[in-house]
Amino acid sequence: MAKNIVKYMELNGVDRNKLSADLGISYTTITDWVKGKTYPRIDKIEMMANYFGINKSDLVEEKKYTDENTHSTVYNTVLKLMENDNQAFTDIITNLEKLNDDEIEIVRNMVISLSALKKKKD
Repeated sequence: MAKNIVKYMELNGVDRNKLSADLGISYTTITDWVKGKTYPRIDKIEMMANYFGINKSDLVEEKKYTDENTHSTVYNTVLKLMENDNQAFTDIITNLEKLNDDEIEIVRNMVISLSALKKKKD
């Protein structure tokens, strides 16, 4: 779980200080979660999931991505999509049925991350 918390903090450009302040949770508690010393209660897991715009399971479950080429290809396609490239949108729709659950999760996480980056730019 600690790895997932760190992952979503990095994806959203949030450090422990910001997460602590935004959620009203002590810095020490968040540090313990990030280091895997303790685990958050379900209400705090739900609070973090809502904060990051993800499912609670995204924080709790270990995700394994085995195909880095797929990850890279999907990432580049989503980047193009975010830049209003209509061909990228067509590529995703055309290939969506070929993606397994892990690959769909990769796309979902990238869209969340890219949306957060876009909000920061605006």
